Amino acid sequence: MQFLAVATLFVVSAVAVNGVAYSGPKHLVVVTTIDPPYMSQAADGSFSGFNKDLLDLIAGYLGFTYTITVQPGNNGGVKQADGTWNGVVRTLIDGKADVAATDLALTEDREAVIDYPTPFNQFETRILVNVATGLTNVKYAVFNGNVFQGWLSTATDPALKAIWANVQANNGLVATFEEGVAKVTSGGWAFIDDGVLLNAAAAASNGKLQLDPQVLQRQFQGFAVPQDSPLRESFSGAIEHFIQSGDVLANLKKYKLAL
Repeated sequence: MQFLAVATLFVVSAVAVNGVAYSGPKHLVVVTTIDPPYMSQAADGSFSGFNKDLLDLIAGYLGFTYTITVQPGNNGGVKQADGTWNGVVRTLIDGKADVAATDLALTEDREAVIDYPTPFNQFETRILVNVATGLTNVKYAVFNGNVFQGWLSTATDPALKAIWANVQANNGLVATFEEGVAKVTSGGWAFIDDGVLLNAAAAASNGKLQLDPQVLQRQFQGFAVPQDSPLRESFSGAIEHFIQSGDVLANLKKYKLAL
């Protein structure tokens, strides 16, 4: 799917909606990635998941409509060796979407080129292992194009650098979350990703898989907007409202995403 250039006319004067100043357009172009249970897409093209539910809450609260477009390549965005970005981050930089409704991790590099409203969740980076082998002489896999790849590829800690070297040496970049889990199930592999999602995979494995006890890192995640977009303040106000109301936590629990 190709993006069309998005020419958005922002309202000059902010309008207070539910006590939150909204100075954005009445219709937004939203970019997303397919990453259940955050976002799923059915055969008929309809969307569902935690991010869709939160987006609907925000849209109703602020009074806008939106169109969702799936990011070509389905990746959040990794900084390349030449300093450029790909994925959702590139789409926001280029002004081809108003909002990214993804489970986008907040990183220092990303915050230098895009803006984040108030984050809605915190996640842990964990390792999924096969119960029969643990971390003994394993090959490491990581989802190609997501924050975990970007984080590992730029790590300075010797242990993390060794894991990244292992990934590269063993062709450990996988195209989907399910491919990473399948590698671990087959034996001889460990998969690095979101701890909540990995825990769900372990629970569904009939005792074959488990999480290694170590937590590699903790990060916040949330929606994102282009730098200096007036939507940042409006979305922050709406998200903070739904955090305080308990709706965010209820939806995190609904989709089994709460730590």
